[in-house]
Amino acid sequence: MRYMALFQVITTLLLPIRSSCTPVLWESEKSVNFWYDHALSQLDKTLAKQVNTNLAKNIILFLGDGMGLASVTAGRIRKGQRFGRMGENEQLHFEQFPYTGFVKTYNIDYQTPDSAGTGTAYLCGVKARFNTIGLDGHVQTSNCTSSFGHNISCLTDWAYSAGKSVGIVTNSHITDASPTAAYGHVSTRFWQTYNPHNFRGYGAKQFREGCKDIARQLIEDNSHFHVLLGGGRQKFLPNTTKDGERLDNLNLIDKWLQLKNESKQSHKYVQTRKQLLELNPDKVDYVLGLFAPEYMHVDSEKRKYPDEPTLEEMTNVAIKILSKNPRGYFLFVEGGLIDVMHHKTFARLAIEEVVDFDRTIEQATKQSNENETLIIVTADHSHTFSFGGYGYRGSDIFGYASYYEGMNRSDIDNKTFSIISYGNGPNYANRSSMNSIHLPRFEYPAATPLRQGSHGGEDIPVYAQGSWSHLFQGTMEQVMIAHYAAYAACIGPLFDRQHSVCLRRHHQTESKYGHDRSVVLLILTSFILVLIILILIILIYHLFYRQKTSTITIQPQN
Repeated sequence: MRYMALFQVITTLLLPIRSSCTPVLWESEKSVNFWYDHALSQLDKTLAKQVNTNLAKNIILFLGDGMGLASVTAGRIRKGQRFGRMGENEQLHFEQFPYTGFVKTYNIDYQTPDSAGTGTAYLCGVKARFNTIGLDGHVQTSNCTSSFGHNISCLTDWAYSAGKSVGIVTNSHITDASPTAAYGHVSTRFWQTYNPHNFRGYGAKQFREGCKDIARQLIEDNSHFHVLLGGGRQKFLPNTTKDGERLDNLNLIDKWLQLKNESKQSHKYVQTRKQLLELNPDKVDYVLGLFAPEYMHVDSEKRKYPDEPTLEEMTNVAIKILSKNPRGYFLFVEGGLIDVMHHKTFARLAIEEVVDFDRTIEQATKQSNENETLIIVTADHSHTFSFGGYGYRGSDIFGYASYYEGMNRSDIDNKTFSIISYGNGPNYANRSSMNSIHLPRFEYPAATPLRQGSHGGEDIPVYAQGSWSHLFQGTMEQVMIAHYAAYAACIGPLFDRQHSVCLRRHHQTESKYGHDRSVVLLILTSFILVLIILILIILIYHLFYRQKTSTITIQPQN
């Protein structure tokens, strides 16, 4: 412990010096030719883009909760610095997707949104009120009876109705706001379980009025989900069990197992990494995995929690199970801990999660066929996270800033300051605590005092690859994520296969690329007809030839 403390002190003392030293790794960038070569390479890639108008058999929607543009940029830098590079000219995997746009995130009643209203927008195609999920804007927040008759369907419903398999993967609670938008209908996101003391009033009164808590909705009303993987086990178990907190004595895990047994569906419940990785996807059609009582732990700390799978591992298993369906699938994957760590102003952990989230996306991209899969990467909102301070190239993104040449202290109070800061949060007046900046759970400085950092209200990015990904360009309302995805797959109330626009569009596409079964059938039919005609010609010829020969043979001799 004594040596560790000494190491931390030395590291802290060296950080300002490191930040003030000019790296020399950009020597080649001084050349004009370096940038001309870069321009030609980038131009070639841009010109080589080809629009993919194949029907989207599969859709994977990756949601980096709270992953605003500043988080993406910091994640890019951190990715490079993990491997000893400067980082600024790095690229995250999803930044290499061919199409990019910007998304407006406001709720209908709030300028800066929450994850409930935004989830309803990008998964259901309808903007909603702050804190409400899966309901239109007429509902009153936290009012059970006002929600009746205002449920809206979402991408998972549309995909399932089209015969596709559906799944959810998250490292947050599986009953948290973002994943709940894929299946739930609730007038407040806080009704996650039956517990009137801890969850803002959900209990007997709301149940008598006809409302179910989110965990109960998931198990009782959404048995069609093939994959459900995440945290939040306590929401499903009675408080008489080890992890449980339900006060109605319901064990929803047992209920899920019972329903699967009754329907004779091959299934498995898992709650450890080992159990998940030992699954045989060929023998299991339905899996429920709850790997932590509350939130799962960030990937960078997984060594302390070996029973928890990574987001990448959960996604890998999910795709293997869902891919068995010949009609395709819809998969929602949430990197939920980016948001959790930003709220606490633990910027180091939040940005490490961005890099690990990107690794999950890269692995999923390799598992899927770009010709028939639409992959979307976006966020629900941003945070007040930012970075600046004129750091030199290659400066540790989590370290101290410099301010003009040779200065790494503020020109007002002569104190060191970090590259990263927040607009609001808990560490608003404690600049003297900067000596612990190297620790994973260091609270970065904030300008305005709040118990936890708030969301940001600016636009967030969206990245797309695969079938109809070129739709995701420009600045758009958040609802268009759901509608563009639905259009690409010909699903949902606007674009199902009976809709004239979808039929016409895919008839043209399939005729062009020869993917439609009717085209294949037409070719086969034509071939068979030609073959029959050839056979008839041969038969007629032989018949005529035999008759002619016979006539010549029987002529009388003189």
